[in-house]
Amino acid sequence: MAGMLMTTGTSTSASSRSIRVLVRVDADDRVGCAHAVRTSALLNMIRMPLQLTVVGAGAALAAFFPQAQIEPAPASFPELSKLVSEQGQDAIFIDLPPEAGWPWASLRALQRPIITIDDTGGDVVADLVLNGTVLDAYHNYPCLSEGARALVGVRYALIRPEFSRVRWRHPQERSVIIVVGSGKHAREWSFALASGAIEWSRWGKTSMVVGAAFSEFTALTKSCQGAGINLRRGLSARDLAALLARSSLALTTGGMIVYEALAVGVPTVVFPQIGNLVPEANWFAAMGCVRNLGFDGGMDMTKVTLEVDAVLHDHSLARMLSDRARSIVDGRGMERAAAAMADLLGATVSR
Repeated sequence: MAGMLMTTGTSTSASSRSIRVLVRVDADDRVGCAHAVRTSALLNMIRMPLQLTVVGAGAALAAFFPQAQIEPAPASFPELSKLVSEQGQDAIFIDLPPEAGWPWASLRALQRPIITIDDTGGDVVADLVLNGTVLDAYHNYPCLSEGARALVGVRYALIRPEFSRVRWRHPQERSVIIVVGSGKHAREWSFALASGAIEWSRWGKTSMVVGAAFSEFTALTKSCQGAGINLRRGLSARDLAALLARSSLALTTGGMIVYEALAVGVPTVVFPQIGNLVPEANWFAAMGCVRNLGFDGGMDMTKVTLEVDAVLHDHSLARMLSDRARSIVDGRGMERAAAAMADLLGATVSR
């Protein structure tokens, strides 16, 4: 029996019974934890009793969904379809990378409301699509049926509320926070930064944060110790937001951490470590929100040094980056998305 998730955020006039939701998400070394992080946070903002079955890969799922029934990722779509039918799920909630090749047409045949978080657009078939990316090119959903909703743009960026509750102030002492995302290129970057090619001591206290699913933590710990970097893993949203707010600068990979850093307002230097993150980093740089290392430049430690130096030694530039960031990313996107999701789930059980 799936565990009960009693959430305390957005309200809705739902039925008194629990709403059974099948959640399809992964949290392993290949995908990282960002999808599970935002999915868990979004569900926790909905004020109604939810009975969750989480289907996916990665031992970290249990930590993000402690009261849910966890099932391994299905080998085929029929296996998932059988699980939906056997458990009598009321709705299906999906947050998978675009390369997963989800069988959308077959999913519709299950005749359950479908909610999905998506970052790129395309042949998605769902009743509610949540896409908080800033690029218009990623907002095209030609296969949505009449009555379906696609909530797109930075107003729906799925930033955990902790990041809108703190505000960056220029600290008296220099400090740098490095936040490393998922994937092979990001792991390589973390080791390159800690290789000794950069003299971190000249920039004050330096911390590096990796996700809970980071696969080479022991080896990276040794490298960071040699470089004088304080390595931390799997920080809570509250702790990460506080660390961003009191740092002089954030040096990050691309993805959701960029939105979170901009919501806090910390001056940010971005390495878009995956090809599909490059246009987004370019957009933020053009808007004056970040300094962009580019896909190739992130592995160039000389360029990393120059970009970090430029921000650390120019307080007016740091202030400009902070002000622009806060003017574009207000950090309330998850609140708006949760309200729309709650409306759909409430309507589902009221039929």
